[in-house]
Amino acid sequence: MTTHHAPDPAAPPNAEASPAGSSPRAAPERIAIVSGDRVCGSCGFNLHAQHVVREEHYNMLMVRCPECGQVASLHEYPVLGPWAKRVGFVLAAFWLLVMLAAVAATTGALVGGSVIASEAMLTGVTREISVAHARYADERLAQIDIQIASLQAQQDTSVRALSRQGLDAETTQAAPAQTPPNLAALTSQRQAWQWMAQQGNSPNSWVDESWWKANQGKADFARGFWRSIDWRTSFWMFVGAGLMPLTAGIFWAVTSPRWRGRAMLIAWVVLTLLGVGGVAFATLTRLMVDSMQIWNGVQMTQAGSLARELTGLASLVAALGVMSLLLLLAMRFGRAWARLAIRALLPPRMRTSFAYLWWCDGKDMPRTVRAPQVNPGG
Repeated sequence: MTTHHAPDPAAPPNAEASPAGSSPRAAPERIAIVSGDRVCGSCGFNLHAQHVVREEHYNMLMVRCPECGQVASLHEYPVLGPWAKRVGFVLAAFWLLVMLAAVAATTGALVGGSVIASEAMLTGVTREISVAHARYADERLAQIDIQIASLQAQQDTSVRALSRQGLDAETTQAAPAQTPPNLAALTSQRQAWQWMAQQGNSPNSWVDESWWKANQGKADFARGFWRSIDWRTSFWMFVGAGLMPLTAGIFWAVTSPRWRGRAMLIAWVVLTLLGVGGVAFATLTRLMVDSMQIWNGVQMTQAGSLARELTGLASLVAALGVMSLLLLLAMRFGRAWARLAIRALLPPRMRTSFAYLWWCDGKDMPRTVRAPQVNPGG
């Protein structure tokens, strides 16, 4: 607990009215104001901003609870010496690291929520591309099987011809190794095409890039941005992904009580700009990763990237806008939601530790007990 020594301009003179027929007595001297958190031992009321007075009989410092009238005595504590600054520096450095980690987590929440939600919006287009490519993969796999069967038949014919010529067993066994390397290459490609055919209509399937470039009807997969959106999948995905910026916004609202009005708006703009940069970096990185996927001579790319290629960046921009608005909403009303949660989950005596959530918005702590009624006629 700390006290703030400051004169009280509203303090009355050192004399207070006494009952009729008695001599006036001096009012307790107001020494300071409680600027920290101190809980009343009787009712649990937080004595923050109450006057510290010097009791007239024992000349001791005390604070009287305005709720129940209980007197709380004050104590002086020894100074920590040079270790106070050292501990304060460590705590300040730790708090700075926590804030930097929170900035990174908020950026990640905006980026992750935007990417996940934008992919959900284009699930219908992605699925159509995957289904069309799965049919092509089945056809390509059948063609490879025919070629492999033809090469194997030629190889068997060659082996039988060598056997009829009376060559020894060692030469006959070495003959298959002298066949053209097309059979080994086709066998490896068959594994890739079989895997792509088994993906079916998976939203995250990989497709052959050469097939996509040669496809003349790829524009039919997307019938405009709004008609291409899978609204049902998008709704539930937005609900799940939106929890990330909401949680980040509540964190900033609770840990930064001085952010109000313009300060809060500036902080939101900075966090949003960091999110925009993160989304741009994630998009470029994904394009680079997609262009590097080569398996058994087949250049592959993800169907989700192709769906975004058809519809542009509209889905990503819309998802980022929704995530940013959710962040702003949580930063604006996060303390109110936290106060509701504290009142619903914590008992009255434990609420006083979070009293700053009320004071920073100019609100009074919820009363735990009713103040004693004074009978003016008594």
